[in-house]
Amino acid sequence: MILFLAAFFIGLAFHGRELFIPCKVSGQDGGNVQPIMTDEWIRTIAFRKQRVKWACQKHGTGARSLKDPPLSEEKKYIWVSDALQLVFCEVPKAASTSWKKSILQALGVYREISSLNVHAFDFPKYLRRLDTYSTNETEYRLKNYLKFFVLRHPADRLVSAYRSKIEVWWPGKPRALATVGNYVRKHYQNLPEIYPTDVPFNDSELVRYIEEKNKTGEELWRNSHVSNVTFRDFIRYIGDHPVTTDKHWTPASRLCHPCFIDYDVVAYAETLTTDAANILQLIEADTTLKFPDSNRQPCPQCLRTSKMFEPVSEEEMSRIREIYELDWAMRVGETDIEKSP
Repeated sequence: MILFLAAFFIGLAFHGRELFIPCKVSGQDGGNVQPIMTDEWIRTIAFRKQRVKWACQKHGTGARSLKDPPLSEEKKYIWVSDALQLVFCEVPKAASTSWKKSILQALGVYREISSLNVHAFDFPKYLRRLDTYSTNETEYRLKNYLKFFVLRHPADRLVSAYRSKIEVWWPGKPRALATVGNYVRKHYQNLPEIYPTDVPFNDSELVRYIEEKNKTGEELWRNSHVSNVTFRDFIRYIGDHPVTTDKHWTPASRLCHPCFIDYDVVAYAETLTTDAANILQLIEADTTLKFPDSNRQPCPQCLRTSKMFEPVSEEEMSRIREIYELDWAMRVGETDIEKSP
């Protein structure tokens, strides 16, 4: 039987504080103590944290920081589990649904339900948003709890957001395309709006809204169809709306405020299998949820070869680079940011 003993830990200095890493012990006699984390992974996380620190210093103009902390409503995507002593920032299109399910399972409360219900009901029921704590309570948790978020190259996130939210009209996922599709048709294509204009922003209200629409039997709510919004249209829309309210393509730096919060672990989408396993071990989670292996390529290579970006003009791409500048810098680093597409 494998036991996790709090008395055994490895301390690693991260910007002046220590990350306490539990050790696993084989048998009941306390013998064969071995660290859960490999030295290579610990060095990798330390390197990523240094990269985030550099990005904040060089490309963090306007980002929330210790001198300019985020407002309460700007912390609504940062979640806290007091039971697990965990702070998790959700970054949509970076395995946020899988992470929510995994955290709920670690709490012993997860049951197999739809992803929409996980976001709308289950996760808010068992975790609290950081903005619901007092200043002192917030400071305590940011100082003492394990904090992490998943960083994915912004270009990869944009492609993923387009494919899952914009490319096809799904009656069960109406919000993003209702907003983007109507704007594109009206302003870029000189066509009438065809998507609903009354889709609620609140997730729990959205669930009830979809249920009511499904009862109408209308064609729009019975079948999916390919939208007429191209990927370039989507990129143009984002360029025209640099301050978006849709979390699926909001920069991770605006969701998680990494220049203000000193995250202990910066996970990467490309190494999610390893990162997820180690994070779950850090919180001593007993979970059977497995993250799928990732075959994603580093995004500079994706951008050079992906046909998705071929129609995007230099001017349009420049606007995207400006909007996602800090995310770009955190992901590709000092060596590659100038040559990264």
